[in-house]
Order: sequence, then C-alpha cells, then structure tokens
Amino acid sequence: MVTGTICSCLGFPFIFIPCWFCVGVPDWAQFIYYVPLIVIFQFGWACAQIGHLALIPEMTFSTAEKVQLNGWRSEEKNHCSHIYQSRKSLIYM
Repeated sequence: MVTGTICSCLGFPFIFIPCWFCVGVPDWAQFIYYVPLIVIFQFGWACAQIGHLALIPEMTFSTAEKVQLNGWRSEEKNHCSHIYQSRKSLIYM
C-alpha cells in the first residue's frame, strides 16, 4: 500500500503539469514523456486499491459484514466521484 501511495503521489502531479522541456517538440516526444508518468500513476493507484480491499477480510470474519463494508466503500467512491464531477462541471461552464 505504501508503494502505491508513493507511485500515485509521484506520478499524479506531473501528468497535469505542462512539460517544461517539451516546448517546440513533436507530439510523439510528448507522448513518450507522458506515458511512463501515466503508467506509474495507474500502477500506484491499483496497488493502493488492492491494499484497501485486502483489509476488508482482516476486519471481520462475517461474510455479511464483508459485503456491507465493500458496499460502503463502493458507495463512498461513487459519492466522491459525483461530487468531483459536479464541481468540475461548475468550474468549466
């Protein structure tokens, strides 16, 4: 989980920061710059998600509670996504 957090924190900002040495270079060179950053971020995100999902069986032995915890996790993920999307649509209107 720590590896995922580190990879996500390192990759995410550079995806959205313009490449400072890519001024005047062809698109394929920018592609080469951004692909490893996206791969690092996606790898980190997946590691963090797997780490969080692996905690659910350790928290309870009851199958019903495992299902409920996973449901709450999915619900909160969806709520956060909706909040983000609604704020983004308000900003870019």
